[in-house]
Amino acid sequence: MNEAPSRRPMTFTFLELLDRTFRLYRENFLTIVGLVAMVSIPITIISLLLNPATSAALSNQPGAFSRTTSPLQSLTGLLSLIEVVLIYAPLTYIASEYLFNHKVTIGEAFRATRSRFTKMGCGIILLGVFVLVIIVIAAVLIVAIPPALALFGILIYIIVAAYSVFFPVITLEDIGPSTAITRSYVLGKRRFWTVVGLGIILAIITLIVEAILGGSAAVLIYSTTPGRNSSSQLLLVTFLNSIISIFITPISPIAFTLLYYDIRARSEGLDIMLDSSGNPAARPSDFSSPETRFRLDGHDWRNIAILTAIGLVTGLVGSGLIRAFVEQYSRTLR
Repeated sequence: MNEAPSRRPMTFTFLELLDRTFRLYRENFLTIVGLVAMVSIPITIISLLLNPATSAALSNQPGAFSRTTSPLQSLTGLLSLIEVVLIYAPLTYIASEYLFNHKVTIGEAFRATRSRFTKMGCGIILLGVFVLVIIVIAAVLIVAIPPALALFGILIYIIVAAYSVFFPVITLEDIGPSTAITRSYVLGKRRFWTVVGLGIILAIITLIVEAILGGSAAVLIYSTTPGRNSSSQLLLVTFLNSIISIFITPISPIAFTLLYYDIRARSEGLDIMLDSSGNPAARPSDFSSPETRFRLDGHDWRNIAILTAIGLVTGLVGSGLIRAFVEQYSRTLR
């Protein structure tokens, strides 16, 4: 009788987290890229075909991409939501199973997560509404009472923590959308600065890769199609950038799924729970999620104070630079 494969470690230092993210990606490269391509390419093609600007561009009408309609924007938003759900849920599952030494196929990933698609979609919408409400309230307060800018730290703290591990939570735990947002907030704030650092590093990597590959693609298209109008060239650039994003998109869900396990292992003893369950097939969904409530403690206020200070300094420096630029520009116009 074969023994079940051993479980991989679930706690990481920051550098180990990055290393494990790219190692997981490399070891499951064809599965991961194939999954993203299977979802992204059809949705990209459908979006382009449904866009009146595409047919206008192909018929050599200049300025085609400047014309959009509200129904089209709504449809594009719906397709984007579907794309996120169909990519993030299976990728989260693949990353999760990696920690249990279990390689899964694309079909297995979709079958294992399809019951979470609706909840994830509703959760994304609910999270978006939540963030929008917070931003609107903050904007009104800042306009009415300028010192309310001090709320910057609280707003950023809540938004970052609530979004941080939302996808692993809604995919891997048996809870609903609203509870998943609160749960993500509670987990995310436990390693808040790791979440921030990881997000910044991944954003920098994404920008560099997109700048190099996207820029190269744009140069190639514009240099090889000099006879085409700008709209047709932009159409080709848009499609190639979508292809490039297939290779970049998986990095974030993989990294934050690993971080989710790290947070739970450190703060809730998830690794011990799994080992003591006596069931090699046990997963986070087999255990009841701890009751979570939205609240701020002393540790939270310290982080908020740091964020507020960063926000105020950034605001002062930014406003100073903008004022100096405007003054310099005004002098050149005289």
